[in-house]
Amino acid sequence: MDWWLWFLLLNSNSSEWWLYLLLGGTTVFTGIIAAMLGVGGGFLNVPIINYLANDTINVAIGTSLFVIIFTSFSATLEYGVRRVIDFKLGLALVTTSIPGAFLGAFLTGLVREGILQLIFGIVLTIIGINMILKKQNQNPFVYQETLKEERKSIKSVLIWKRKIKTGKGETYEYSINLPLGLAFSFLAGLSSGLLGIGGGIVQVPVMNIILGVPMVITVATSMFMIIFTSAFATFEHAMLGQVDWPVGIVMIIGAIIGAQIGCRITLKLKPDLLRKIFGSAMILIAIKMIYEALISL
Repeated sequence: MDWWLWFLLLNSNSSEWWLYLLLGGTTVFTGIIAAMLGVGGGFLNVPIINYLANDTINVAIGTSLFVIIFTSFSATLEYGVRRVIDFKLGLALVTTSIPGAFLGAFLTGLVREGILQLIFGIVLTIIGINMILKKQNQNPFVYQETLKEERKSIKSVLIWKRKIKTGKGETYEYSINLPLGLAFSFLAGLSSGLLGIGGGIVQVPVMNIILGVPMVITVATSMFMIIFTSAFATFEHAMLGQVDWPVGIVMIIGAIIGAQIGCRITLKLKPDLLRKIFGSAMILIAIKMIYEALISL
C-alpha cells in the first residue's frame, strides 16, 4: 500500500477507512468505462462522490475533474504506447474546445439550465441512435486506395489528411475538414461548460460522425484531449475551494488502474461494437438529462 494511503488512513477516523477503500474500488469501474468510451467519467464520478463522500455537488464536480486528469493521463499513456492517438488532431481541436468551455461556464448564469438540458438530452438521444445504427462503410485498414482518388479531386487546403500507423502495423488514413472540426470542437466545449458534462461525450461523436475519424482513434484521441480540458477546469474549481483533495487522491489509484483495463478492452473490440456501446451510453445519459430537465421545469 502506498505511503499516502497509509497517511490518509492513519489520520482519519476508523469509520472513514471503509469509505476511502470503497471510493478507490468504485473508481476502478469508472476508469474502465471512461477509457473505453473516450470520456472523462464525470457522469459516474460526480454522483459517487456526492453520495458516498457527502460532498456538495460543486465540490463533487471539482473533485471528479481532478480524478479525470489522472484517468485520461493513464489512458493516454496506454493508447500512446499502442500508437492509436492522433496527437496533432487532438492538439488542434483543444485550441477551440477550451475557449468554448470557458465561455460556456460564463454563460451558465444567463441561460436556464433545465431548458438547455432538455434540448441537449434530445440531441444526444438522436446522436446515440445514429451511432448505434451506423455501420463502418469501409475497412479502416484500406483507406489508402480511397484517398488516392480523393487527393485527385480535393485540392482545398481546408482538408487535412491524416495517417496513423498503429503498434500492430495497422494503417488508418482519413481526411479532416479542419475548419468544420474546429467549429464543432468549440461547440463541444461550449456545451461542456454550459451543462457541466465531460467534453468527451460530445467530442467523440463530433470526431467519429462529423469528421469521419475511425472509432478507435477517436476514443484514444478524446482521452488525450481530456487531459487539457480537465486540468483547466480543475484549476478553476481549486481556486474556488471546490476540490476534496483526500477523496480525490484516494480515487486516483482506482482511476489509473481502471483506465489501463479499459484501454486493453477497447483495443480488442470491433469498431462497430465500440460505436454501439458508446451510443447506448449516450442514450442513457440523455435520458437522465431529460428526466432532470423535466423535473426542474
